[in-house]
Amino acid sequence: MKQNRFGQASVLSPQHLDNLIDALPAGPHRVLATILRFTAARVSEARMLRWAEISDTHILFTAATTKTKTSREVPMAPQLLDVLKRWKAETNPRPTDFIVPGGLVGRPMSRQAFDKQLRATCEQLGLSGVSTHSFRRSCLTAANDKGISLRHLQSISGHTSLAALERYLAVSEEHKVAVVEAFG
Repeated sequence: MKQNRFGQASVLSPQHLDNLIDALPAGPHRVLATILRFTAARVSEARMLRWAEISDTHILFTAATTKTKTSREVPMAPQLLDVLKRWKAETNPRPTDFIVPGGLVGRPMSRQAFDKQLRATCEQLGLSGVSTHSFRRSCLTAANDKGISLRHLQSISGHTSLAALERYLAVSEEHKVAVVEAFG
């Protein structure tokens, strides 16, 4: 668990992620959290997305904005598409505009601004150990628990190696018990 910015971010269930998103203020914070929820992207990648990088079928994370400096396309989740369509209708952006604008004109929301609001919301909800990276770890762990192959997860997450990806995945107590039961 993450404490005082040390350790790994908590992994939340899909229901807890949805509850957290619903508790965030409507607008850019909630939109950014929804992008994180359905793409397993890093917050630094998601906040840099522009409308031109969004289609009805995919989101393009460009090499210029990814940690690994490689582009990747992530299929569009229907729930995310609905949120983005509503947000686009509300904001009437240009293709070059950031999806989640910040306080300064022409700049995206800062990682710190999102983190500050996320921490305040988590405190209200009584959630501990949650950080911006919880979305990424939670999504990847949930997909892994459903039997999605690590190679397929890697194609979405952008991890450079399977070993790096595996460090993100949490193992539940339930799965540990199942392993021990399989011994007999």
